[in-house]
Amino acid sequence: MSALSLVSSWGGDAMPDGVTIDRPVDATVYSSRQTAERRAARIRANVAELVGDLVDAWREHDDEALGFVSFAEFTAWLFGDVSRVSIPVEARRELVAGMTERDGLSVRKIADALGVSKSLVADDRKIMLHPQALDDARIIDAEVVEPLDPFRGLSARWEVLARVAAQAERGLTSVELDAELDAPLGTATGSLSKLAARGLIEIGSLDEARANRRPYRVTEPGRARLAELLTARDAAEGDVEG
Repeated sequence: MSALSLVSSWGGDAMPDGVTIDRPVDATVYSSRQTAERRAARIRANVAELVGDLVDAWREHDDEALGFVSFAEFTAWLFGDVSRVSIPVEARRELVAGMTERDGLSVRKIADALGVSKSLVADDRKIMLHPQALDDARIIDAEVVEPLDPFRGLSARWEVLARVAAQAERGLTSVELDAELDAPLGTATGSLSKLAARGLIEIGSLDEARANRRPYRVTEPGRARLAELLTARDAAEGDVEG
């Protein structure tokens, strides 16, 4: 019987050599209720242990011990996209409170570290912090200047031009652009082709290819057009603020 081997990954690291998940492609297999219940219990226990270790890692500054500059960078290294990890409410609230009071982190930095929304962090703070600590946290948030999105206000086409320009001489491949846009593979190709047809970007040579894709770079006409677009956007934002 042929089998389909599926290799699972965790945080971008493949499972150890020789460890695969094999499932027959031409048969449907159902666990018994007893087997499913035992497996569910093991999964719950492992998740609880993982979350406990994560809280301990924060308490004992594992991120600093391993040379990371922030807990957010540490969790990104552990999980890839930490938002895929569902941290139980009690553990999350403990982390939010501690990262606020002990580490003095802003809502945004905590949200990045735990893979949750800023509004959820703010709600957790209201539940966990005493009024004075909550006021102190709000002062920290007010002092943090959120960086402006450099691509804000641009249409999809002009955002692609701006993203290519942001990479300067390195350029940007279609695969890399798809990753930046968090879009399905191949989505960016059409926009890049249209910009290239208008002479606003140009494609590099074959010997510059990365992952079998040649990088695009902005041309002088492309830089001039982008400058016009950004000037118009900034002027419009200034009118709104005024």
